[in-house]
Amino acid sequence: MPGALLYQNISVVGYSVSALVNSTPHLVAETAQRVIKLVAEGVLKLPISEIFPLEQAAEAHRRIEARAHVGKLLLRIG
Repeated sequence: MPGALLYQNISVVGYSVSALVNSTPHLVAETAQRVIKLVAEGVLKLPISEIFPLEQAAEAHRRIEARAHVGKLLLRIG
């Protein structure tokens, strides 16, 4: 697999949100506010796959581990 990435000139990049929060908290806060605004305006849509009652949290977790969903899994409290 790594050879295929090199052959195709593909990069895999990651970052740590906690490191960003520690080093540039103001940028993280500004970005979060902009994202929340875009979600509230409907510009960004968060696909929801399923909503589980809190009592079924274990099942929701199993689906996450099995990667048996597309979108977000939510837990309903109350």
